[in-house]
Amino acid sequence: MPADSRAGFKIEGERPPENHLGRWGWAVPEAGKHPLNQSGIDRLHRILIGDDRLTPIGFRDDGIFPGERDHNNQPLPGFLNPADEMHATVYSFCAAASLI
Repeated sequence: MPADSRAGFKIEGERPPENHLGRWGWAVPEAGKHPLNQSGIDRLHRILIGDDRLTPIGFRDDGIFPGERDHNNQPLPGFLNPADEMHATVYSFCAAASLI
């Protein structure tokens, strides 16, 4: 499992699912087989996430990376992410990748 993925589970105090490493093993060779665009990113995300009932596929629209939630089930942000800037950055990256 990649170090950043291990660190994410450790930070959240969670254990990775049994098949987490297997999904990474499947996603990595698949990464170069399709164009790097929104549907390609979503496809890889589906491979990595597996069950998307609790984690939606695609870019986050809420602009934060939630960990804990308050009594109203609202996320308590640990890291703020300007979602609009992130989307523009990723779309620009995908556009540049299509030129290579």
